[in-house]
Amino acid sequence: MSKLKKNFLSLVGAAISIGIIAYIVLTFNLADFWNELARVKMIYILPLVILILIGNIVRALRWRLLLPAKKRPSLLVLFEAIMVGFTATFLLPLRAGEFVRAFYISKIEEVSFSGAFASVVTERVFDVLALLGLFGICFGFMPSVPTFVGVAAKSLAIIAFAIACVMVVAYKKPRFILGTFYNCCRMVTRRRFHWLTRKLLKMANEFVIGLQTISSLSEILLVLFYSACVWIFGCLFYALSISALGTEGSLLIGAVTTVMIALAVAAPSAPGFLGTYQVGCVVALSGIYGFSESYAIAYSIVTHVLQAAF
Repeated sequence: MSKLKKNFLSLVGAAISIGIIAYIVLTFNLADFWNELARVKMIYILPLVILILIGNIVRALRWRLLLPAKKRPSLLVLFEAIMVGFTATFLLPLRAGEFVRAFYISKIEEVSFSGAFASVVTERVFDVLALLGLFGICFGFMPSVPTFVGVAAKSLAIIAFAIACVMVVAYKKPRFILGTFYNCCRMVTRRRFHWLTRKLLKMANEFVIGLQTISSLSEILLVLFYSACVWIFGCLFYALSISALGTEGSLLIGAVTTVMIALAVAAPSAPGFLGTYQVGCVVALSGIYGFSESYAIAYSIVTHVLQAAF
């Protein structure tokens, strides 16, 4: 991705976030917002932090299975990399945390950056598949669903299916994928940039190797199990957060909130999903379940701050 394109996408994301925040500030009742924020029960903060940490430990367990078997780092190192990646996501644009944690692992362990990044991509495919499954479960229980939510879910399904197909082909026919990639590189770089073609081909080769790290059916099932656990802990976090703001919640509301936030933050935004995260909370809590917008905004700030801090 060129520097100009990166800057353009960063500006678009920032503009979207600024627009959302401006709309929120100008349209909701500030007094009601502070009243809702004042209802936070501090006794729930520790359990919420524990849920965040357990969720990240499960992410580390899953990530370990997606790295080369002979070069798998310790659980502690992977947990540190995940925390570093989340920190980068909240500070840098364009979801830089995904690149940062792959870079972090490649510098302290015997894992190439391409191989580490391939594992991150594989991880995201499992996340999208789990999200779609969760959305399917929640869909039948939602009292109302905005049209754009269905469109977003279908888009994610298409992307996940396309990536999954490439992964399957790369696993079964790595030479075909590498040959196709090489031909595409030659068309783009022409004959004048042999060094660039060789470098890209080397990265693609490492990338394919990274996709082939899942070696058995039992490992695939374990990755699926960990993926389900990651999202279950997310649902528990969002459900308990409703109680933390002094309102009776449920696991179903937590699950729907999880799905809406995940769909919302897929859109371009400023670092840390500022603005889009709030939209996800408002759509779930106010748009679907009838909570006040002031409550939904207060809820979004509390949960967002907790995740940024831990």
